Amino acid sequence: MDITIAGRTVAVLVIVLVAFAVLGVVQHLKGLFKKAPTWVWAVSAFALYFIFAAGYVFLPAVVVVFLTIGVLAWAVGQLGYELLWQTLIGWIRNALGLPAPAAPAEPTASAAPAKAGP
Repeated sequence: MDITIAGRTVAVLVIVLVAFAVLGVVQHLKGLFKKAPTWVWAVSAFALYFIFAAGYVFLPAVVVVFLTIGVLAWAVGQLGYELLWQTLIGWIRNALGLPAPAAPAEPTASAAPAKAGP
């Protein structure tokens, strides 16, 4: 089977697009489910690679383009926020000598609710 240069270029481009999309989606899910174990993210990434790749192969071209733009915009935005923006804020804090913000305290189950009256 002879694959043309254009065919190889498209295949590499699809692989890169799928990889970025999966990374962004997994990063977003990690933010939502912070206490999930690492193996969950490994399994979900593995499954998403195949799901996204199957989408590129089996869905109509118009749907693929629409989903690619949407999912990649979301994924790149997520990765950009976490990797670039938060890193930049950290550098600015360090340069100005500002302390890092304290993590929010987790509510405890034994904490009694505050009373509303006198």
